[in-house]
Amino acid sequence: MSEPLLAVDSLKVRFSSRTGILSQLFGEERYVRAVDGVSFRLERGEILGLAGESGCGKSTLSFTILRHYQPCEGRVAFDGIDVFSLAKKDLKAFRKSVQLIFQDPYQSLNPRFTVFRCVAEPLFIHGIRDQRETRDRAVSALRSSGLLPPEDFLRRYPHELSGGQRQRVAIARAIVLNPSLLVADEPVSMLDVSVRAGILNLFREFAKSGRVGILYVSHDLGTIRYICDRVAIMYLGRIVEIGPTAEVMQNPSHPYTRALIDSVPEIEPGVGRKDPELLEKFIEDTAPLHGCRFQRRCPLRKDECFVHEPDPVRIGREHEVACHLYRTRSDAS
Repeated sequence: MSEPLLAVDSLKVRFSSRTGILSQLFGEERYVRAVDGVSFRLERGEILGLAGESGCGKSTLSFTILRHYQPCEGRVAFDGIDVFSLAKKDLKAFRKSVQLIFQDPYQSLNPRFTVFRCVAEPLFIHGIRDQRETRDRAVSALRSSGLLPPEDFLRRYPHELSGGQRQRVAIARAIVLNPSLLVADEPVSMLDVSVRAGILNLFREFAKSGRVGILYVSHDLGTIRYICDRVAIMYLGRIVEIGPTAEVMQNPSHPYTRALIDSVPEIEPGVGRKDPELLEKFIEDTAPLHGCRFQRRCPLRKDECFVHEPDPVRIGREHEVACHLYRTRSDAS
């Protein structure tokens, strides 16, 4: 079998939770396990959604893949090469192939730069300075991002654009280097609903080309259902369920996944929905030291949940869930 575009194996990232000088000098060493043993694969032409409540570790995982954070354990392989074994001289080529699309287009674009300079800046950084080539590639990226005609935008500044247009410029900047992997961190959460569909369709078109894999990070299950081929549900630093998007949405197996889906409002009037009581109780900020990390909120918990953390169990061809209920069924079969 060929190597996946991105392979994450048993990745762990932790941060010290001690604050203040006295706590640092005399306090007990404590850590927040932001990412705690995450593993998944991403293929070219695939869009993988990463969902969960705020603080579950989605963005930390994304930035670790981009090598902005150093893991304490685990491995990230891009095209079969260990990202954290790359020498400094090889990092530039890696960053050329992996691009990040930020959440806020109002903050991610330099207000002093024209649209052309914003989009062409990555080309300049990577040593492409021929005027004709940079202009042609910037125009091509803007066209691919849906800004038409692209020549009309080159001399504009970010403050002259709408929110949707700004995000399209940010996308053009990310694709101008022809990357193999796009990491989109809440790319439409700052945009009006009326312009979200256009941006989401762009991601689908990029993936259809078969050259680009997309890690789509969001807490919005509606957008994930619309564009993602597979979805991974994170809770307190770990993936608790992963599988084809349609299967996970229609047949959620982990109690946390069910609660997230139950919390999505129904569009049709008069259609009731379950009350997501699990999400209304409280939001944990740290995982328990022993057992399942969802034990305090789970209505199906049993004694084993307070002792052992469940390993992922395959319940379908590509569908896995980390829950003792399914471990028991698997062992019995």
